[in-house]
Amino acid sequence: MKRIHIKKVSGDNSLITVVSKFESAVTAIVDGKEYNAKSIMSSVAINAADNLELVISGPDEKQAAETINNLFCS
Repeated sequence: MKRIHIKKVSGDNSLITVVSKFESAVTAIVDGKEYNAKSIMSSVAINAADNLELVISGPDEKQAAETINNLFCS
């Protein structure tokens, strides 16, 4: 399991587009609530968040975490 902290997600549904490419489950935690980061229904809460934590779990979690870090945490 990998955990990543992101200050602000920029771009409409860009996080969903990125995480959907991976097999691993990606959960976004916003204000203590958990959201499926691959779900378009969760995009409003995720995109509105100033700070969020992502929990990545699955067979390609390392690659997913590296990609997310490179795109959203640099």
